Amino acid sequence: MKLLDCLTTIVDPRRPQGRLYPLAPLLFVSVLAVLAGADSYRKIARFIDAHRPRLNAWLGLKWKRAPAHTAIRYAFLKLSPEALEAAFREHSAALAAECELGPRTASQSMARRSRAASTPWPTSEQRRS
Repeated sequence: MKLLDCLTTIVDPRRPQGRLYPLAPLLFVSVLAVLAGADSYRKIARFIDAHRPRLNAWLGLKWKRAPAHTAIRYAFLKLSPEALEAAFREHSAALAAECELGPRTASQSMARRSRAASTPWPTSEQRRS
């Protein structure tokens, strides 16, 4: 199961009027931003702004602009820590189950790791073609 699928199980605690950006994709791209070195809400917003066209295409979003850092903060503050932990544990369990399926060749193992990471960035081979 992909991380984005696990994040969709989290109930959005924001008021309906404050939901310009769906919660699951917002959380997912925030995880990507943190993995890329973002350590503040402003840096997460900058990451989304810099990669918005690629993220829109990859995730099927229609974001015309990146969310403001205050909107990201508001969404995070309203989240249930238990629900977030449950989503990450579900994803972790799915990855562990996938690893226990049996021995693989080196190329199968690399393919599995790239799927598990769920990165939107093309590989060097894909860029060449």
